Amino acid sequence: MAAAYMLATGATEMPQGRVSRGQEKVLARRKKKIKRVLRGVGLTTFVIAVATFLTTFAPDYPEMFWCFAACIYIAFASIAADIWYEELALWIKWGAVTIIFAMAIFFSFYIVCRSAPLDIVATSSEGNYKDGENVEGITWRPAYSELRIGITNPTNLDYNNVDIRIVPALWVVEQVIVSESSSCHFEAASPHFSAVAHGTDANGKPFDEPFKGKGPRSSGLRIRCDKFPRNDTLAILVAVMNVDLKNNPASAVPIFRPQRKVKCPWVYVKGQFTLLQRPHHIEYTYATQQ
Repeated sequence: MAAAYMLATGATEMPQGRVSRGQEKVLARRKKKIKRVLRGVGLTTFVIAVATFLTTFAPDYPEMFWCFAACIYIAFASIAADIWYEELALWIKWGAVTIIFAMAIFFSFYIVCRSAPLDIVATSSEGNYKDGENVEGITWRPAYSELRIGITNPTNLDYNNVDIRIVPALWVVEQVIVSESSSCHFEAASPHFSAVAHGTDANGKPFDEPFKGKGPRSSGLRIRCDKFPRNDTLAILVAVMNVDLKNNPASAVPIFRPQRKVKCPWVYVKGQFTLLQRPHHIEYTYATQQ
């Protein structure tokens, strides 16, 4: 009786005098109501957590993970409080609450706070291949510079829903994935320019003519992977160009002048992916190795 009174009211000791039977009934009803509310909160948040967790599998809703995580923590707290209000031996209560607390810690460190690095290395050269030479599937042109990018998942877990955009310092003309095991693919970051090359021929005579190959673009490239396997490396070859783009007064097709070939000094990388359904983000500018 005394224990029930102190547990329901939060008192540390019994007041002077006896507790009437009516007060006991009031305290019992209050305690029962608190337990019912806690149980309802715990079950409701657990159901919401399961529902939001399922939505995290959709690539367009990775941020729903945080709603899932919040519901899981609320469910842990409410279930622990519900157990504490039960008519159980104190050692059973402490044991159950300790187990729930350990589950919350495991969830926090194994999923919520788990790091998910991406190792990115970029190298660049002037790409002095022969005109028309096939380089990893790219028909090379004299104006192209070479940029190679390696993206590695160094962990022992798979990444999912990878969406990365890479913007080099130079304009992108063509790109190809050269790693055989990759399940990734390119998506258009923006359309290529229809362009006219401006320059001089072998006799020093100026010319304007449609560019041989795809026109350049400044928006970089976009990579998508449904799954990026553990300890796997995505190797990419990019043909880039040092471009001076100008408007063409004769038409809507712009004129670009390939400038002196240079090595690409840096690449900007921004993207997101999920690990165990938790979204991770990356945004960094990497200096190239030359």
